[in-house]
Amino acid sequence: MAEEFATFESFYVESLAIGWILSAIIAIAVGFIVFFTGGTASPIVISIGSWIGSLAGYSGIAATNYGLALIGFGSLATGGLGIAGGIAILTAALTFSTEVIIDYTLTTAINTYNYHKFVDDSKKMLTLPIPQNEDGSSEYEKIVEYLKESIDTEKPLFTESNQKVLQHALDQFKIVTDDSKERIKDYVLRSYLLFVRNRYREAKEDAQKAIELAREQKLRRTLPAFIYAVSTLYEEKFDYDQLTTNYFRYAILAEPDNAFIPLMFAIYLDRLLYRMNDNTDLNHKSLDKVKEIAMEIKDEEIKAQSLMILLMRYFIRIKIEQQKILALAESENDRIKESPKTLDILKRSLEEYKALLVSMKPILHMKVLEEAIKENNQIVIVYAKYEESTHYLEKVVQELEEFQEALHMRIEKEDSATSDIKNISKNMVLIGTGIFLLLLIVIGWRWLVSRNKMS
Repeated sequence: MAEEFATFESFYVESLAIGWILSAIIAIAVGFIVFFTGGTASPIVISIGSWIGSLAGYSGIAATNYGLALIGFGSLATGGLGIAGGIAILTAALTFSTEVIIDYTLTTAINTYNYHKFVDDSKKMLTLPIPQNEDGSSEYEKIVEYLKESIDTEKPLFTESNQKVLQHALDQFKIVTDDSKERIKDYVLRSYLLFVRNRYREAKEDAQKAIELAREQKLRRTLPAFIYAVSTLYEEKFDYDQLTTNYFRYAILAEPDNAFIPLMFAIYLDRLLYRMNDNTDLNHKSLDKVKEIAMEIKDEEIKAQSLMILLMRYFIRIKIEQQKILALAESENDRIKESPKTLDILKRSLEEYKALLVSMKPILHMKVLEEAIKENNQIVIVYAKYEESTHYLEKVVQELEEFQEALHMRIEKEDSATSDIKNISKNMVLIGTGIFLLLLIVIGWRWLVSRNKMS
């Protein structure tokens, strides 16, 4: 095989042995697991995390931390909807309850996109670890060596100290090589540095340059394709189907033995779930598109991890839709209960809730997840409860619709009564005016008659 310059392997090959993936994710997630679970991770969540970790080749606490990092951080993608603890909503989703845990208002239910808020909120989401392969241009080698020496792997990349290291590397890095293939790798490295510095628009530009150069050389370009795909999710408007098919799917399937694939699913899905809170064009079909890609993975262990990561995101989304319905319908705020927007949101959330149930059901019966489902049978039990709860949610929406219809009829009657009173008043004025004019005519006529007699 020709030498690669834009694949995950070409950046992480020295560390693909057991131990690197774990240390990479834990370097990003360390301190995060405890902070965001806050002790609220349920046994089922821990069990699923351990299963994913063991499938990846780890054991004990290492397996649990690895798995929790890949499924727990998806909870941050709720977009700040008023729930404490990053993993709390996943725990709630997998234990099932109709208790309102998200403080929804019409404002949070109808979010508008804000690039800077998204960037800020996603600083603590999972991201890519620093490169390990030092083969490249002299500038490339210098920067990677500096990163490996200076990044504190005991802290997440988002910490101030590590961010300063990344920014210094970015400031020092110059693309000056004349070698066309080394130039590809340099652009990929710079796009990576911009990516982990949360400068997604610039990261996308450099990733595109690397993609174009690699395409000219007929080289695989999985790493820049992935960075491009994730960075595009930060644009206000984009073609999701085209993006997912041409970039994310390519990044996954063009390098099938890539041990980073489960992490790639987690990173992409977290940003996608966040955007689903403000973009009505993104819904269960968007998750289904990712599901189709996961189904194409040949390696069964990687496929199983990816599908389980995706399944957890389905549960998070179904919990969010349930919470929208319950929180808004049970609100004591008259403005919320009486607003037609509320009813519209509830109806759309109910349809999405039903569609999510249909979309996620086949995953529960995948052969590659058979063992995991047996070990964690509560997943099937909880799914069944969400299915059974459909009728209850339909009733909740129907009751609100009937309430608003009754309110509308009452308002119409009040308006009609007010209108009748106004009409009566108007008629009385007209009658009074008519009588007054008639009196004037009579008086005038009598005056004329009296005057004629005197004459």
